[in-house]
Amino acid sequence: MSEQVIIALGREFGSGGHEIARILAQRFSLPLLEENMLRHIAEERGLDPDKLQRYDEDPKNRLMYRTVNGFSNAPGDVIAQMQFQYLRDRAAAGDSFVVVGRCAEEILKEYPGLISIFVLGRRLV
Repeated sequence: MSEQVIIALGREFGSGGHEIARILAQRFSLPLLEENMLRHIAEERGLDPDKLQRYDEDPKNRLMYRTVNGFSNAPGDVIAQMQFQYLRDRAAAGDSFVVVGRCAEEILKEYPGLISIFVLGRRLV
């Protein structure tokens, strides 16, 4: 592909969104940014990927952490910001990819090659 394509796939729990993202990435020969994103970030910054993974998408305990002037000391918030910046950097470099979640449809909304998909889960009766 000569033009940048970014597929941002949001999903509901149990919708099969991860599997759909894998199929899309394979079909269009694009890298899938998912759990492996934290490994890349850890390698770039010399951090332990297992420690980052522990706090990924972890709910914030409001008694332990606080936000002041838009800055948070909660590990989950810091890791989310690292992931947002990683996505921005990849997009700014002109890379094409598929990403699951991570608010990518909002973070990358200014890129014309962005395709945003949301997968709903339905219970079969």
